[in-house]
Amino acid sequence: MSQIGDALLACVQAELRPALVRQMQSRLLERISGKAVRRVMLDVSEVRFLDLESYQALVDMKRTISLMGASTVLVGLRPGVIQGLSQVGADLGAFRGAISLEQALAMKQ
Repeated sequence: MSQIGDALLACVQAELRPALVRQMQSRLLERISGKAVRRVMLDVSEVRFLDLESYQALVDMKRTISLMGASTVLVGLRPGVIQGLSQVGADLGAFRGAISLEQALAMKQ
């Protein structure tokens, strides 16, 4: 994890499973509570598959992060992953998305 101004960047380099999301959530909350973090950027550009259960775990993590006063942006979500989530009825409006880290950094809260 890296902090860039008031943003925290977490890169996901493994397939996401609910247990991994919970571990990541704990680490993120620790970092958020000790710093002036207003935005969490999750770089998921390496994730090739995301099932509904894992996506829901990310949505739950986003809600928890928002209780700490920070917003969450998914960065680099692949078109095939988006299409797969859409087909299983995932709430795609749960997250703001960005194609690149530069775009995520340029977003307003």
